[in-house]
Amino acid sequence: MTGKEGEKPRAGFIDGKGQFVIKPNFDDASFFAEGLASVKVGSKHGYISRTGMVIQPLFDEAGPFQDGLARVKINGRFGKFGFIDKKGTMVIPAQYNS
Repeated sequence: MTGKEGEKPRAGFIDGKGQFVIKPNFDDASFFAEGLASVKVGSKHGYISRTGMVIQPLFDEAGPFQDGLARVKINGRFGKFGFIDKKGTMVIPAQYNS
């Protein structure tokens, strides 16, 4: 996380030498799992690879990928959870409470 005094910190990714490999352009970010990391832009979550955004920020919550799928939440605070593939396609419909 980085940011100027008085500004909201921004999240990015560094290498083993502490050099930014993905600039701090995100409101929050998770770890990489299966080559993708969840990032928050404004109030929505999407996914990046090491080369850039691959799934646009459309989700209210977004978990890490495991076995090719990631749990995501849509439709706000009282929304439902489903699972997407690495292309962002909803493969298990958002119909679950948790």
